[in-house]
Amino acid sequence: MSTNCSTIFHQAYNPIYRISSIYQVVISISSIIPLGYFLIFKLLKSTFHWNLKTIFISYSLSMIIFSMVYTITSVIQTIKPFTSTDPCDLSVSPFYHKRFLFAIVFLLTLSTSFPFSITIERYYAMRTAEKYEKTPVILGPILVGINTLVNFGIIYDILKEESFSDPSVSFSVYPPVAAPKIFTFCFVLFFLNFVDVLFDIILLRQNLRLKKLLTNSSLTAKYQLEEVYQSTKFSVFLILIHIISFGIYVSAVAFFRYFGSLIISNPHYVFGMRLLCSTMIPTYHLLLGVFSILFLNRIKSKKSEGTTIQMSSTGRSGANNYDQAIFSIWNSSLYQSATRLKITFTFSEMSTNCSTIFHQAYNPIYRFSSIYQVVISISAIIPLGYFLIFKLLKSTFHWNLKTIFIGYFLSMTLFSKFYLISGFIQIFKPFISTDPCDLAVIPFYHKILLSAISFLLTLSTSFPFLITIERYYAMNTAERYEKTPVILGPILVGINILVNFGIIYNIYKDESFSDPSVSFSVHPPVAAQKIFTFCAILFFLNFIDVLFDIFLLRRNLRLKKLLTNSSLTAKYQLEEVYQSTKFSVFLILIHIISFGIYVSAVIFFRYFGTLIISDPYYLFGVRLMCSTMIPTYHLLLGVFSILFLNRIKSKKSEGTTIQMSSTGRSGANNYDQAIFKQISVGYTTQNHIPFPEMSTNCSTIFHQAYNPIFRFSSIYQVVISIFSIIPLGYFLIFKLLKSTFHWNLKTIFIGYFLSMILFSMFNTITAVGWRHSDQHTTKRETCLSFIQTIKPFISTDPCDLSVNPFYYKRLLSTISFFITLSTSFPFSITIERYYAMRTAEKYEKTPVILGPTLVGINILVNFGIIYNVFIDESFSDPSVSFSIYPPVAAQKMFTIFVILFFLYFIDVLFDIILLRQNLLLKKLLTNSSLTAKYQLEEVYQSTKFSVFLILIHIISFGIYLSAVIFFRYFGTLIISNPYYLFGVRAVCTTMIPTYHLLLGVFSILFLNRIKSRKSERTTIQMSSTGRSGANNYDQAILSYWNSVSGNPTS
Repeated sequence: MSTNCSTIFHQAYNPIYRISSIYQVVISISSIIPLGYFLIFKLLKSTFHWNLKTIFISYSLSMIIFSMVYTITSVIQTIKPFTSTDPCDLSVSPFYHKRFLFAIVFLLTLSTSFPFSITIERYYAMRTAEKYEKTPVILGPILVGINTLVNFGIIYDILKEESFSDPSVSFSVYPPVAAPKIFTFCFVLFFLNFVDVLFDIILLRQNLRLKKLLTNSSLTAKYQLEEVYQSTKFSVFLILIHIISFGIYVSAVAFFRYFGSLIISNPHYVFGMRLLCSTMIPTYHLLLGVFSILFLNRIKSKKSEGTTIQMSSTGRSGANNYDQAIFSIWNSSLYQSATRLKITFTFSEMSTNCSTIFHQAYNPIYRFSSIYQVVISISAIIPLGYFLIFKLLKSTFHWNLKTIFIGYFLSMTLFSKFYLISGFIQIFKPFISTDPCDLAVIPFYHKILLSAISFLLTLSTSFPFLITIERYYAMNTAERYEKTPVILGPILVGINILVNFGIIYNIYKDESFSDPSVSFSVHPPVAAQKIFTFCAILFFLNFIDVLFDIFLLRRNLRLKKLLTNSSLTAKYQLEEVYQSTKFSVFLILIHIISFGIYVSAVIFFRYFGTLIISDPYYLFGVRLMCSTMIPTYHLLLGVFSILFLNRIKSKKSEGTTIQMSSTGRSGANNYDQAIFKQISVGYTTQNHIPFPEMSTNCSTIFHQAYNPIFRFSSIYQVVISIFSIIPLGYFLIFKLLKSTFHWNLKTIFIGYFLSMILFSMFNTITAVGWRHSDQHTTKRETCLSFIQTIKPFISTDPCDLSVNPFYYKRLLSTISFFITLSTSFPFSITIERYYAMRTAEKYEKTPVILGPTLVGINILVNFGIIYNVFIDESFSDPSVSFSIYPPVAAQKMFTIFVILFFLYFIDVLFDIILLRQNLLLKKLLTNSSLTAKYQLEEVYQSTKFSVFLILIHIISFGIYLSAVIFFRYFGTLIISNPYYLFGVRAVCTTMIPTYHLLLGVFSILFLNRIKSRKSERTTIQMSSTGRSGANNYDQAILSYWNSVSGNPTS
């Protein structure tokens, strides 16, 4: 086979590439649905000005056409391996490769350029807000035309001279010459998008000023200003999602392009990962489509809500009534049991500031964030302090670098300590306050603690710049760096401290902190804008720092090559610089990514929080929750620092040990004997088995069986399987069979829960072991009645640890059947629910045919698939566990699981539509007859329950599959010992009975909740009518409130 054909063959059949091709088809089709729906049913019917509408139409169309082209190419890539008879046939036709790739790149860059057009149009709209309705439709079409022509010209210029002579397995692969040009163009687009974000921030500020103008404008002007305000808010929201998503995509591409080989040595797997990154584009197109629909619906609903609010009662009496109602809830005995604070006055008697503080302090999200703040701060101090004292100070890093790292880790440790102090005060203050105004923090301490927290935050975020500078200097003087005096490190640390102190001092020096605040993390209005700007600048500088770190890593790789041709002295120094640079860049990247996520979360909830959280107190809680991300990633940095430095040291010691050990056959035997002697400790005093006398298979089984992680997974498997049977069985017998669900749905649920119970039972049984006994030279297989956890203590032969092939085949096929069966039932539930929704008013009289039919089909299909998977398997390879698949069957089962997960993804989209239909059904309940209302209510509640369970199952199964994929293909990157990796993969299989347990518990709780709500509603429906009924109802309500508050009225 030619080299090119061989490469294509390995790429085409690489599992990651195959997954990416299947996912590419599914996600591209999925993205077309919300984008098309938004374009046809939402955008064209919206009240946006046609200038903006023209740009959005082109924007949505470019993404839809991209997804269509991407679907066509991915279908070809998916089917081609099944139809090709020769490895060389796997390559795509150069003619179609050129045209499809041109279309893909053009549509990608076109859609990524439209945010610039939207920003320009919005600036013009803001300038002419009061008369913009009468503006002619010229600007929009002009911007669309310019954008299309410019992008077409650039892509045509890049690809026009490409011959596409190199064979390629995918339409998404760029030719060598065009690849760097396209990458540069995408990077330039990302940089321009980043600049565009800065303009959008200014645009948002202008938009907020525009909102204030709405209150003092005439009715006509108010309508026009409101339209411009809402459309600008919508536009900026979409632009930010697009830019963040495109930034993540570009970052992933850049990472695997330049550093992929650092973590994945196999080039075909790197190729697969790079192709998988390209599927991020239709993924964020799907997100943009969904968010566009949701956000536009929210804007419309807010408009209708606004009308309702205007129609409500007004005046001082209306306000007082509302306040009294709210405060009667706060004064309830339930509330007083959680706090000493007793409200003995009305809302109107409390000052506005104290009222706000009161609501903020007792908001559940804020309370949770305060507790989490304490816990995570303590947790962060431990690894940071441990690394600083026991690892960093004892490391062999040069003192220039060590000085910077000491400053870096000290700043994070001190930050966590100050954050811990402030968290403690925030937690205990509500329990000891007797007046709402006492909940505010003292301004003096607020200023001191907030200044310290801000200083330490910006200080630690600035240290990566110093590390990069020092590393560049170390690289330039690598061979003599050991003798470099310790001057650069302390100088850089001193400058960093002074600069940050000066900036923070300048921000807070004029702040009086006169506005009361419930938290030390809340910035005064003027300082808040300055700190936000400073953090945004730091993030931008960190982003530039990443580019320098990329060059640093490339130089570091060149330095690694020099190690082989250097003298022993030089080699030691170069190795030291190489390892310390690798460690430094690793930490910098984790810090920058984490800080970027924090800043993104802050920006999102600062400007768009009201779009998803209407309650200002809950939004306040969420924004405070975001601030706890800082000690969270400090904890991660501490843990990763310890692990990575240990890994560097272990690699060094491994190198030394191997060089010092004896060589040849005798050396190998000595090494084996030493290892086996260690593992045999505690095995049994009777087991004196020399390592060379044991077969390779028995040796492997022995190491697997006595691996501590595998032993733990065996014990956990028994415990969790038994525990999962209890709630699943209880729900099936005492809840489901007695429920009022229709028997079509009930039949499917019985099959669903039975399959999970049987899986758990067989999963418990598979802990039984098997041994071979030898009597009169005739071998027979005898079943031991001991659990797998006990078996290793009684075995006298390592080969005795393997499972019997006969029972192995039957038990594994049974387990696999029940896994796929239970995982397929959500599809049946969705189908049945759609039918129920269509025939909601007469569904009670529907015959019980659909449910049993779907269950029967599901069982037959799954049985056929599993039978086909295992029919030709001999199970000749010995195995220590019943959960291990033979090599051929493993690939088939893995493919089935991946297909099931992708079908799940499609099922989720249908479930989202189903939920929306269910909400519409809820509205019909109010205008229906009593009989119809009962039937509709039944369908509504059962659909709600079904979708809830389906979502939990899909999320859980997705986590399980992700863990399996990760440790199957990338496990060796973090766990070098194959037996420990085997143990971890065995632990992953225990996730199935774990989420079965969760499903059982949640099913019971959710069905109980539905029943309790029904009983509450039934009481109200059965009450008498007329004046007497109204009086009885009022008395019942009043008695309820009085019973809660503990203040009976006379």
